[in-house]
Amino acid sequence: MIHASTMAARSRSPTIGLLGMLCATLAQAQTDGSFCAACQQVPVTRLLDLNADTQNQFAHAVRADGDVAVVGIPGDDAIGNESGAVVVYRQTGFGWAVEAQLIANDGAPGDQFGQSVDVSGTTIIVGAPGADVFGLNSGAAYVFQWQGESWVQTAKLLPRSAQPHDAFGSAVAISDNLAIVGSPGADSTCDVPGSVAADTCCNAGVATVFRRTMTNSLFGSANWAVSITLRSPSPQLGEGFGAAVDVQDDPIAPTVLVGA
Repeated sequence: MIHASTMAARSRSPTIGLLGMLCATLAQAQTDGSFCAACQQVPVTRLLDLNADTQNQFAHAVRADGDVAVVGIPGDDAIGNESGAVVVYRQTGFGWAVEAQLIANDGAPGDQFGQSVDVSGTTIIVGAPGADVFGLNSGAAYVFQWQGESWVQTAKLLPRSAQPHDAFGSAVAISDNLAIVGSPGADSTCDVPGSVAADTCCNAGVATVFRRTMTNSLFGSANWAVSITLRSPSPQLGEGFGAAVDVQDDPIAPTVLVGA
């Protein structure tokens, strides 16, 4: 059973733990070396935009796990205006090196692929809230698996139902065999004071939890299926439930965290 309750933040820091004490600065960071006090005495790795484009929102979303770091670039024009892209870095004996640039197999202009990212072991999840699968900006999410020599797209995640402007993929998280995707723009049925019938609260938001079932562990093949769709206990107009998400897989009590 999935417990939709508050949980402590994961200790999987994007930087601390990769090199013991590491401060990472991205393209928008200061260049004069005046970093925070905690970072002044430790090594600094600066991950730079491959295309040096100041308009592509490089590092809008970042995550790391072990020796893999993932950087989202939702404004990248890889396959059209703001189609989006993701750069994967791997820590080597010589520092951090670009390993791959990811784009969706069916990406399109305006998808904003890379708006949200997460990584767990050999699996990366990427949100594309601008995808038009169920109408304008209904959204989608993509799963990539490391298959020995490269990152391969293995799944496209969609909710059970969606409408235009749901922005599914605005927030994503993954832990082992559980993934959660937020749709802060989704509408929900709610009770409005003074109204006899139930009303629709626009942008109340939902979050969709997916579970992975491995079909071929050697090659990373898997099926992802919707486990549950979560809504606020008392949806409100414009609440944006699903704007932030996190998940912790556990064989006994998996937990998800959803922000509104």
